[in-house]
Amino acid sequence: MSEETTIDDLPEEMLETIFTHLDLEDRKSVTAVCHRWSRLALRWSELQLEVDFRKCGTEESYRRTLLVSQRPYRHLVCYFGYDYAVGDLLLYILAKFSESLETMKLIPNQFVPVELSFFASLTKLSANLKKLHIDACNFRDNSDGGLEFHPLNNLQDLYLENNLLDLSGGHDIRELTPNITALHVQISYYSDRPLHVLRHFGPRLKELEVWFLSEDRFLEVCSMEFPCLRKINFYCVDWIFQDGDTIQIVQQFFRKSPELREATLRCNMIAPILADLANSCQKLSFLCLSMETVSADCFRWFSSLQNLKSLRLEDATIESPNLEQCPTLSSLRKISLYSVKITNALDLNHFLCRSFPALSVLELINVTTCGSFLYDQVVLSCNMAQLERLVLIEPDKSINLMLFEYIDLPKLREVKLKFKESFLASIPVGKQLRIHL
Repeated sequence: MSEETTIDDLPEEMLETIFTHLDLEDRKSVTAVCHRWSRLALRWSELQLEVDFRKCGTEESYRRTLLVSQRPYRHLVCYFGYDYAVGDLLLYILAKFSESLETMKLIPNQFVPVELSFFASLTKLSANLKKLHIDACNFRDNSDGGLEFHPLNNLQDLYLENNLLDLSGGHDIRELTPNITALHVQISYYSDRPLHVLRHFGPRLKELEVWFLSEDRFLEVCSMEFPCLRKINFYCVDWIFQDGDTIQIVQQFFRKSPELREATLRCNMIAPILADLANSCQKLSFLCLSMETVSADCFRWFSSLQNLKSLRLEDATIESPNLEQCPTLSSLRKISLYSVKITNALDLNHFLCRSFPALSVLELINVTTCGSFLYDQVVLSCNMAQLERLVLIEPDKSINLMLFEYIDLPKLREVKLKFKESFLASIPVGKQLRIHL
């Protein structure tokens, strides 16, 4: 006779997965079940403290609760509005958790003016920070250069969307954050300071995210040295490759980045550069591209990345792949198509099924198709035997919804569907959508 299963038999991995989907109040409730659940549900290394000063009357509540709390929060997110009178209270909160805090995000309403003295005080209270994220704060200095900044020697990850790169009184962000390995910045035409910062940290950076407010700076960054780079995110949607010299600069950038694992390139990529990327960065596991046309050659280069696990294509026209030119890529698990136009859905079907046999996640968001299609030309195929998750958000009306009733995918576990009213109106009255799970 088999023994009855109890809550003690549930593995910790399963419990942790369940608890991550609960809010704080529900986590508090499950702590009463048993000691093990209490320990797993409230792991302060994972819980994030959110302080929101945008709502009136929250200051007194935070004074009553947070300033007397004994919980060792490690992650703090702070929102504040146009009235920055709460700065002192926020500093008190930082002082309260300064020993345990490891990550912090400051998110104001758009470009709220904040005294630079606040940032100086923050550096004094944040010696243990490993990650600092500051959104669009407009720091202003009314101190006549008398501020004292403390180095954040433990900081590894810095995200800036403001003017902190230009500190007063001879201070330099490069001296305040000497050991960062991940940097996220904006670069415009009006200041050279971000370029100086990039050159300084370049030899040690493992992650780099750049939002190019001016496309003129794109080639300057690509000409720099980043020998340790593992992850990049370049956003320069207005960039256009015009001549061979500019192409060679970007090709050389990837030839000097063989350790890349993740690349997000929203900069109108073209096939010749993609070829160099594929040849030089064979360790890539994630690739996101925004480009005008995804040609048959592009798919050949995708398939040559034998460690690629996730592929995302955005704002592109997808042409028919050539099955004979593309080797099987057994590592790929996820494909996301966002705002793309598919020229031949049937060809794409065959390609996905034959070239990516381990595909388990397929996301189709705002996908359109060219022309009218026969009844068997659908974006999905029953031959995707390993598919576990399907996301279909606001497809074009040319993708016939009724065709999904023929899908019989043995491993499908999660389906997310969102349709426009005009799409649903195209379904004949009385017709039902049937997906077999």
